Amino acid sequence: MSKKITKSVPKLRFSEFVEDWQEKRLENLFSEFKSGFNITSEDIAEHGTYPVFGGNGVRGYVESFTHDGIYFLIGRQGALCGNINRINGKAYISEHAIACKANDQSDTEWLAQRLDYYNLNKLSESSAQPGLSVNKLLRFKLFVPSIAEQEKIASFLGAIDKRLTQLRRKHELLQTYKRGVIREIFIHKIGSQKNKKTPSFRFNSFAGEWQPRKFKEFIVKKNTNASENIPLYSLTIENGVTEKTERYERSFLIKSEDEAYKLVESNDFVYNPMNVRLGALGRHKKDYSVKVSKYYDVFSLDQSVDINFVEFLLKNRNSIQYYDHMAAGSLIEKKRLHFVDFLQFTFLLPCIEEQEKIADFLTAIDQKIEAVARQVDRTEQFKKGLLQKMFV
Repeated sequence: MSKKITKSVPKLRFSEFVEDWQEKRLENLFSEFKSGFNITSEDIAEHGTYPVFGGNGVRGYVESFTHDGIYFLIGRQGALCGNINRINGKAYISEHAIACKANDQSDTEWLAQRLDYYNLNKLSESSAQPGLSVNKLLRFKLFVPSIAEQEKIASFLGAIDKRLTQLRRKHELLQTYKRGVIREIFIHKIGSQKNKKTPSFRFNSFAGEWQPRKFKEFIVKKNTNASENIPLYSLTIENGVTEKTERYERSFLIKSEDEAYKLVESNDFVYNPMNVRLGALGRHKKDYSVKVSKYYDVFSLDQSVDINFVEFLLKNRNSIQYYDHMAAGSLIEKKRLHFVDFLQFTFLLPCIEEQEKIADFLTAIDQKIEAVARQVDRTEQFKKGLLQKMFV
């Protein structure tokens, strides 16, 4: 590739192309550019022969199709209008999507990449229910290279997209594998495992039944007031113990700084009685102390258990489902699990050596998941940087 900067050519392009890009309207680039066909939710099934595409992807399946070939779709309505989906083959395209197919002077995939990069949501109308006008889009102008250059760019970006798809699939499969392993390793208090004494999956060097232990036997409650000069953190379902954002800043409501916050030291756990049934329980893994709201419960573990094993035990999906089952409250939105009741729960645990072995195994899976997630992020950033230089 060579670099060239003018008004009508990109900063980065393949060296064999030197012609200026030409400004054209979308209406001159497509052989087909129109909304799909009306269909009701009653006509769509969970399974069937042909996928039904709406504005945000596949809605379900039907036994007839409206389009056959290579198209890309532009979502027409809603907050995500302007998003791009691709189809290749027979499909039913609903009225919530615009079916787009290039003419013989344009490349369908290049146009999909170009319009996706532009973010057509910026052209949406109406704040109540954002939407895109087909006629307005047809008048939209952009700089376009020759079809040969379009095809070369589309092939190059398509290879990056293929790599991204592979990495995302690998990430998804690793997460699915981890969930399956956890189901086989941990003995849960619900469903068919309620009366089991040993796990379905076990390392060969260990035998014998796991032993019942109440949480209160190894959980140590902490209730130390935090000083003013340490960072303020919060607890979220998605990210665990994390730095407090301005969105959740409520310091103006605090009357007494000395009594408002609890101290959280490295490797302490933070517990939210209101949302633990949804997964609001996290471990503070930084090597410095922080403070959290006094409405959270804070605890540590004694040395009779492996901290990594217990973290996996406390935070896996089946345990969270059990917390939800045991939470009290007449209304779903007001259900809570008080910490004093949480401490009475009894789970089966192996010896400390087996705990450590399990924790090491699951940690290795997590490290693989995180490594693939970083690859996805780096590849996305690489493509983003290319798009900024390869389009006018």
